[in-house]
Amino acid sequence: WNHADGEQPANNNNGTDSLADGKLSVTTNASAASNPNNDFGINKKPVAQDVSEESRPNPSDDTRYPVPSLPVSDFEDGTPTMITIQDVPDNATLYYDGQPVTAGQVIENFDPSLLSVDPDNGNQTVVFHYTTTDRAGVESDPATVTMPFLGEMKIGDTVWLDSNGNGAQDPGEAGVADVTVTLYDENGTVVATTRTDAEGHYQFTVQAPGRYRVEFDRDHYYTIHCPPCDDANDSNVEGLNNGTDYFALDWGDVNMTIDAGVAPVAHIGDYVWIDENHNGVQDPGEKPAEGVVVELYDAEGNPITDIHGNHSVTTDENGRYGFDVEPGKSYRLRFVLPEDLQREGYVFTVSGAGDDVHDSDVDEEGFTVRVTPKAGQNILVLDAGIDCGCDREGASNDSGSAMGLLGGMAMSLLGAMMGLAMIRREERRYRR
Repeated sequence: WNHADGEQPANNNNGTDSLADGKLSVTTNASAASNPNNDFGINKKPVAQDVSEESRPNPSDDTRYPVPSLPVSDFEDGTPTMITIQDVPDNATLYYDGQPVTAGQVIENFDPSLLSVDPDNGNQTVVFHYTTTDRAGVESDPATVTMPFLGEMKIGDTVWLDSNGNGAQDPGEAGVADVTVTLYDENGTVVATTRTDAEGHYQFTVQAPGRYRVEFDRDHYYTIHCPPCDDANDSNVEGLNNGTDYFALDWGDVNMTIDAGVAPVAHIGDYVWIDENHNGVQDPGEKPAEGVVVELYDAEGNPITDIHGNHSVTTDENGRYGFDVEPGKSYRLRFVLPEDLQREGYVFTVSGAGDDVHDSDVDEEGFTVRVTPKAGQNILVLDAGIDCGCDREGASNDSGSAMGLLGGMAMSLLGAMMGLAMIRREERRYRR
């Protein structure tokens, strides 16, 4: 407590000694009976209060947030209107009425709605201090403003033509435009989809921490992950799934190293399945066919090998197969059923009964049509369905197949009952 201008000496009802130090010099003499006017005025310091906010997202680049109201008060005068910004944060820029604030800046007639802050990118906790001054010129103790920000989570980067197929982005290898890129969460749900730009770049802004993976479209064939390569320059595709492994993201994480190299060769192949209802379409629940041999031929029907020296491959436990081939040439495939399936009467199902992705593409001899892939193209529509070769009439869909099966069972049961009746009649006749 102290008077702002000084103390009032005796016999000076309107003046002060101009020193607000709580001290007053008084001169007395013998003629003075008393000194009744030795007055001391007191003034309480104004108060500036600390402010702390909850965390909030922090978009990148120039994004300004309003600073919360700075609570100030004064015992004698109410709410002061003068604010002094004592220091400025080193990880953000403060603005007042659109202009950057400097350390020690005094703001008269302070309007809290004009104070804003732009934090640096990423996770940031913005801290600065301020004081207020009352009408008597007394300044408060400093108060602290704390504003935590959670940085954006971003992933992305480049799809490029891996001309030498080494799985690394070498100088001079250009980006590939218009590749569809899909982001999945750990539940396999599609979070977002985008396409690469003219430079082969893509980017996702992620809204929640978690585990994610990226998948690149199946129109292209990619070089796989290159373990010795630098993270910023390798292809992150793992195997034939055209996508990455799962990776974790937390607030403020920016991972711009998720790349994919488009292979200089082409890939042809796909799937063999057991067409249980004989309709020529890959229906849910129908099993893959393992151990089916697939052979590679040129456009004239001559047996050839792929770039790895394979003339034939065998479907795996998932019914999958594939050949890496030179682009720009025409090819045919021939599917060969295992001998045990041939002995059981299995044949190739009807061809062209559905769309390119879900139909069977082979004739009765097991040959496909010709395909001519381009560099980096991934042709995964050369499928083959096999069935038992029985009861094909009226079996164009599940319900038709089921009705045919039930009808056949009914006829067989009726025949068995009639035969049993005749046997019993004959037994009775002979027993007589």
